[in-house]
Amino acid sequence: MLTALGAVVTVALGAAAWASVTLGLLAALLIAAELYSGRGDWRAERLAAEESRYRFVAEQAPVIAYLAEPGEKARWHYVSPHITTMLGFTPQEWREDPGLWRRQVHPDDVALAISDERRALRSGEPNATDYRMRTKSGEEIWVRDVAVGLTEGEEEITQGVIYDITALKRAEEGLRTRERMLQGVVGERTRELERSRLETLQRLAVAAELHEKGTHEHTVRVGRTSAAIANELGLSEGFVELIGQAAPLHDIGKLGVSEEVLLQPTELSESEMETMQQHTVTGADILGGSEAPSLRLAEQVALTHHERWDGEGYPRGLRGEEIPIGGRITMVADAFDTLTHGRPRFEPWTLEETLAEIIAGSGTRFDPAVVEAFLRLAHAELMAPIRDWSAWRTTASPRV
Repeated sequence: MLTALGAVVTVALGAAAWASVTLGLLAALLIAAELYSGRGDWRAERLAAEESRYRFVAEQAPVIAYLAEPGEKARWHYVSPHITTMLGFTPQEWREDPGLWRRQVHPDDVALAISDERRALRSGEPNATDYRMRTKSGEEIWVRDVAVGLTEGEEEITQGVIYDITALKRAEEGLRTRERMLQGVVGERTRELERSRLETLQRLAVAAELHEKGTHEHTVRVGRTSAAIANELGLSEGFVELIGQAAPLHDIGKLGVSEEVLLQPTELSESEMETMQQHTVTGADILGGSEAPSLRLAEQVALTHHERWDGEGYPRGLRGEEIPIGGRITMVADAFDTLTHGRPRFEPWTLEETLAEIIAGSGTRFDPAVVEAFLRLAHAELMAPIRDWSAWRTTASPRV
């Protein structure tokens, strides 16, 4: 039994870091050891004698040392005097009312406390449980109950100590509050950095389109059209906003393509076409590595906005729904804006010619569902100039 009690002492002291009261706590627990005989029945006379014998030591220990039968209505064979200081009850009040412990434990914590008590009985090892209790005056405190279970024949008994850890719990809550505040500050700082990075990349996207003369405002119009298509497809409002931010970055990889190739007034040679196609991979490399949702989507869009529904696109030759929805949407938006505004190699097409070309590409070049959604939009409005960066966050589809 003394070995078991020593283990209780070790757990209790380790948890509370109370090295200064080791002797007092051990003495208080030895009261319980002396009061419980491993064989035979309780004797009231012995209880009185032993309580008197160890009263001085027990009164010095800043814990409630106890010996009790398990259960909601426990019979408390011994309770040390510190119960009056901690909970306001006298040892006699506690011993004479088997249901008092159950009433004073917080209702939400009763099941946990009883479960841990049963665990201590089954294992024979010390078990520490933190739960809330209400004092006699109604104050709520946190306690730590370190107990070990003993079984002799059919008789079960738990012995241990209960001590006040309210200050510890408050300190822990204070630390958690400060941690949450710190996480909030770090999170906001991270968002600020991501917003700054997004703005920098947006400006690089403009630089990329200026690098390819004659495509001014192409990026932001593609963002507006992509957001309108996503909304028409019934995608979430959050995705509509993200695609509005991500799609304008689709051609940022053209910063790595020479003006000689970009401004080639005639059809590109095979080697020049390979160089041009590399802008998808370059763009994904520029945008990669971010935790910001808009930039992760932008990386995906940059890489896949030239993949074709029939698998004949680049750089990976993805087919059908293997192509991410962001890439499929941006491909249609990009084609629409490119054809209606021209490039160094060709003059702008009329709206009718452009729509006919997109319809012809449905099921081969383009996702048919994306084309259907696009055809329901007000195309003249999508061709209108954009001069406000905030317009990238379009959330409503202009309809015919």
